Formats: sequence, structure tokens, C-alpha cells
Amino acid sequence: MQVIRQTLFTRRPRFFDSQLVVLWVALMAVSSWLAWQNPQLIERGAASSQAALHQGEGWRLVTAVFLHSDLGHLLSNAYMILLLGFFVHAYFGWLIFPVAAVVAGAMVNGLTILSYPPEHQLLGASGVVYWLAGFWLVLFFLIERQRSWSSRILRVGGVGLLILFPSEFQPQVSYRAHAWGLALGVVAGLIYFLVKRRWIQAFEVVEVEPDADSMNLGDR
Repeated sequence: MQVIRQTLFTRRPRFFDSQLVVLWVALMAVSSWLAWQNPQLIERGAASSQAALHQGEGWRLVTAVFLHSDLGHLLSNAYMILLLGFFVHAYFGWLIFPVAAVVAGAMVNGLTILSYPPEHQLLGASGVVYWLAGFWLVLFFLIERQRSWSSRILRVGGVGLLILFPSEFQPQVSYRAHAWGLALGVVAGLIYFLVKRRWIQAFEVVEVEPDADSMNLGDR
């Protein structure tokens, strides 16, 4: 009987893997701080369907990711970006985080503002946070094959509820962005696994253990 002993996630991340993640968070902090000093930067960088889609200012879909309304908003997203971004970058590389994460953030913002009034402004990196979570959780479930199905379901479900489910609902929070981010992250994780399956499984260390029947035969 073959038993998987190690997977891609058995390798521990290196400190070097955190540098681009710290740079991302620093860019969020500096951009948001400058915008708090000069509210016109919020007006110029926020995403809305009127500006980004109808007026051709598509770059707002990206700049909105790095702007936050206040310190609490910034800290809540920065904490999750540091955590999830570190692990996603460490195991899957810079093409996923930060490159694909920027594209995903823009897509989430674009899909979200379609359902809002034209003048409604969208700010923050929560769409990227939920995209990273969906990407990571689905890949954890698919890669950690040394664990049982039930163990993986419990871990993914528990971690998902812990980090993604809000403790309280706030009217100023865009839960539509959260939903789009999570959905796109799950889809991206599935596509990544299908495309990179051979590379992922190359990290598996498999041992052969004798089953009960073969052991009994050997004792006769």
C-alpha cells in the first residue's frame, strides 16, 4: 500500500519569501496615508463604474486596491495580506503573488462596481484578501493528500470560517467584493492545480507499506 509522507507544503517557507509581501503592504500603507492627508487622492484613485468603466479610467481598478478609508480598514487588510500573501508567494511564486493578485484585485473591483450605482466608490484590498484565501484553501485541499478527506474538509472549513466570516456585519463593507474575490480565488486555485499538477505532485514522497494480507503471508 502506497502512503504519501510529504507534499509541497512540507517544505518550510523562507524569510526571503516575505519581501514582496512586505513591499505590497508598505505600498498600501503609504498610499492610504497620503490619501488621508489629501482627500483628492481618494477621489482620483477610488473605483466606480462611472469613472473606471464609463469614463475609461480603468487604472482605478488597480489603484483602489491600495487605498483605504481609515486606519482600521488598512490594518484589517494588511494583516491578512501579510499572512496569506506570504504563504501563497512562498509556495507558488511571484507570478501568483503579487502579479496575479493585482490582476485578480482589478477583476474583483470591476465585477463588484457593476452591481453598484455609477457614483458608488470602492476602496481597499479585501477582494485580494478573499482571492488569496480561496486560492490557498482549494490548493491546500487538493495538495495535502496525505491527510484524509474528512481531515482536509474540517481544516479548510475551520480556517475558512475563522479568517473569512465576519464577526459583525458593517454597512460600509463591500461583501460583494468578498464574494467575488473568494469565488475567483477558488477558480484560480483549481485552474492552477490542473495546469501545474505534475510539478505539484513531484514534491510528493511516497512510501510503500505492507498491507495486512502480505504480512500474514510472510509469517507462514
